[in-house]
Amino acid sequence: MKLNRQHIFSGIYGLALIGFTLFSSVELALIICVILIAFFSIKNGQVDNYQINLISLLFLMIGFGFFSGVFRSYTNLNILKDFLHYLKPVLMLLAGYLVAKKVGSSRFIIKTILFVALISAIRHIITFLVLVDFSDFDINKLRYEAGLGTFIELLALIFLVASKKYGILDVYKKKGVKEILLFIFLISFILYFSRTMLLGLVVILITVFGYTKLNVKGIKYVSGVLIIVALLYTVLFNVKLDPDKPGIEGFFYKIRNAPLEMFSSPEGYNPQDHKRIFDRWRAYEAKMALQQMGENNLNYLFGKGFGSLVDLKFVAPLNDDGMRFIPIIHNGYIYIFFKTGAIGLLIYMVFLVSLYFQSYKKSLSINEAALRNIISSFGVYYFVSSFVITGIYNLEEPSTFILGSLLFLLTNIRKSEAKHIE
Repeated sequence: MKLNRQHIFSGIYGLALIGFTLFSSVELALIICVILIAFFSIKNGQVDNYQINLISLLFLMIGFGFFSGVFRSYTNLNILKDFLHYLKPVLMLLAGYLVAKKVGSSRFIIKTILFVALISAIRHIITFLVLVDFSDFDINKLRYEAGLGTFIELLALIFLVASKKYGILDVYKKKGVKEILLFIFLISFILYFSRTMLLGLVVILITVFGYTKLNVKGIKYVSGVLIIVALLYTVLFNVKLDPDKPGIEGFFYKIRNAPLEMFSSPEGYNPQDHKRIFDRWRAYEAKMALQQMGENNLNYLFGKGFGSLVDLKFVAPLNDDGMRFIPIIHNGYIYIFFKTGAIGLLIYMVFLVSLYFQSYKKSLSINEAALRNIISSFGVYYFVSSFVITGIYNLEEPSTFILGSLLFLLTNIRKSEAKHIE
C-alpha cells in the first residue's frame, strides 16, 4: 500500500492519542499539544468561529483564575500547576482540530480512534489476566494495577454500536471485523469495573441516538433510564453488601454508595478513621473547599484563584508522605467554583450548554446529524462526569483532543454539503 499524506497525518494523530491514552501525564500531554499546534498551524492553521468561541470561554476561566490568585500569597509553583491544568483542555481542543484538519477524512479519524482504542483494550485485558488471582479476587487492587478506565475505549464501543445507524461511523465493511472489535471492547469495558465508564456509556449512548433532546421521545427515554436506575438502587439498598469484600460484592457496594460519596459528607469525622471519610471522600473534600470559600464573600464571586489549595484538616494517606493540602478535588463544579468563583462556574456551564445544543441545530444530512449528536454527547458526558472526575479538567482523559477533531469534521462536512447544494 502506497503511503500518502493522509496516512502520515493519521499516523501522527494516532501517536498523539497513544501518548495521551497510555501515558497519563499532564506534562507529556502539554508538550505533545504544543508541538502539534506549532507544526500544524504554520500553514492553513485557521479554525472556525465556533471553535474560537469555545476556546475563548476556557481562556476567560484562565483569566479569572489568574486575577483571583494574583493578589494572594500563593507559591509560584502552585499557580503554575493550576495554570497548566486549566490550559490543557484548551491546547488539546486546538491540537485535535488542527491535526484532524490535516488528515481531512472522517474515515481516517474514526479508524485511528478505533485502532488506538484496540491497542488500549488488548493491553488492559492482557495486564488484567497476568495480574488476576482468582483465589483472592480483589477488584480494587486489580483496578489500581491494570487501569481504572479509559475514555477512548468507551467512545470506541459507542462508535461501533452507533455505526449501525450512522454511516460516517461505519468504517469497517469486512464481515466480522466490527463484531470482533465489539467483543474485545466489551470484555475490556467489563474488566475495568468502573462506575464512571458505566455512567458514561449510558449518557453518551442515549445522546448519540438523540434521546436527550427536550421533546416527547427524549423525555420518554430519559424517564425510562431513570426508572431503571431507581429500580437498581432499590434492589441494592435492600441487599446486604459488605464494603470490605474485595470482589463483586464490594463493587456493588461502591455503586450503591456513589450518591452518598458525591453529595453527603460525614457530619462528624475522626481523622484516624480513614474508612468513614473515604466512603464519602468526594463529598468530604468538596465540603472542605466550600468551608474555605466562606472566609471571604468575594471568594464566592471570583474564587480563591490559581495557586489555592484545599485544606483537608488532616494528613490524608493520598501518597507515601500523606497530604493535607490538595490542589484538585474530584467534584469539577466545586473545583471550578473554588478556583474561579461563580463567574468561572457560569462560563463553564455556558461551554457545556453550547456543546449540548449542537444536537438541536439543523443538519443537511444524516452524517452531519451524527456528528452534532456525538458532540452534544460530549457536553452531556462532561456535565455528568464533572460531579465525579472534574469533567474537561480530568488529568488523564484525551477527550478534549478527540472533541477538537470532531469539531473539525463537523465544519468540514458542513462546507462540503453547502458546496453540494450550490
